Amino acid sequence: MNSKLPLMALVASMGLAACGGGPDATSNATRAAPSAHPLAAVRAQAAAGASAADQLMDFAEASFKQYFPTHQVTQSLPPFAYRCYAQTGVCLGVVVSSDPAYVTNGVYVLGGPFGSKPLYVGVVSDFITVARTDPGPGPGTASNGCVDLALYETEGTRIEVNYRISGADSGTVNQTIDVGGLTSFEGHQARAVTTTTRGSSAEGAVLDTSVSYVRRTGDAENTEYGYTDTMAITSGGNSVTISSRTVWSPPVIERFFGLAVGQSYTTTYSGTTTQTTRGMPGVSEAPETSTDTSTTTMRYVGRQTITVPAGTYQTCRFDSTYGSAAGSDSEWRIVGSGIVVKTISGTGSATTITEAASVTLNGQAL
Repeated sequence: MNSKLPLMALVASMGLAACGGGPDATSNATRAAPSAHPLAAVRAQAAAGASAADQLMDFAEASFKQYFPTHQVTQSLPPFAYRCYAQTGVCLGVVVSSDPAYVTNGVYVLGGPFGSKPLYVGVVSDFITVARTDPGPGPGTASNGCVDLALYETEGTRIEVNYRISGADSGTVNQTIDVGGLTSFEGHQARAVTTTTRGSSAEGAVLDTSVSYVRRTGDAENTEYGYTDTMAITSGGNSVTISSRTVWSPPVIERFFGLAVGQSYTTTYSGTTTQTTRGMPGVSEAPETSTDTSTTTMRYVGRQTITVPAGTYQTCRFDSTYGSAAGSDSEWRIVGSGIVVKTISGTGSATTITEAASVTLNGQAL
């Protein structure tokens, strides 16, 4: 069975190319349809000098007087900053502190036509362009332009990339990312983003299907709650299937979309995984559950123009280290779409290079 390990590593190395479970999973969003709620009808430039929550509520009072007819003083009931309107029986709130039950920076309405429970209608940036009052950029505060998170929260978005692998591993990989609809995962409303990876080499073939459950929680921030994965490996006449389900606790917050050049962001992943392996000699087919914690630090190096078999692209380069620098890699993402067109993993004779041979976004070649 050892002959399968290089092939499995080849496909596993493609995980960072996924832009849904995040755009790293990355990516990737509980926004309601634009016509579903009254607040989603208008996008505005907010005035400076107020918090994002106050800017949003000032905008709502000016634009939707049938629900928010007069100016009210902002009150606090963690995790919300909110205002209530006695004339209509409606309350409007923004989540301003972390709470696993609510979307950070999420906008909620309550009462009157909206019902007796807080109704989520989107994040602040869905409705206004926030005038920033902080002294400068930082992780998650404003997009660096490397990844368009809107792509990964739009149902029907499809990305397809064919990769060539060289170095310590070799072969070809086809990867598709499909953005699905809203669903529930472990009690959280999230968007299902499916990454399908097909790899082949001299050792055999791998088909891996991973579904990440993510939502956009800020202008430059995604939250991932977990994922499911099924990997089918065919090699030497043997077939092995590995199925797993991972739940992040707490949910993983990704903020590298807001890094300035030279800045780094460290994320700790703590999750419980239940895995079942079928068809591997000597390995039990009973489900096994484990809990693991790992840490990744990602640094935004800057924008670079690179040429790969698919063409020449303006990209954002990110360097990552895992654990105590035990592992590292570099990746180059197309500016705007965030699609990975090159990665370099490992060092010395163990270096693996992955380069895009073709890239399409919603059927159009890039």
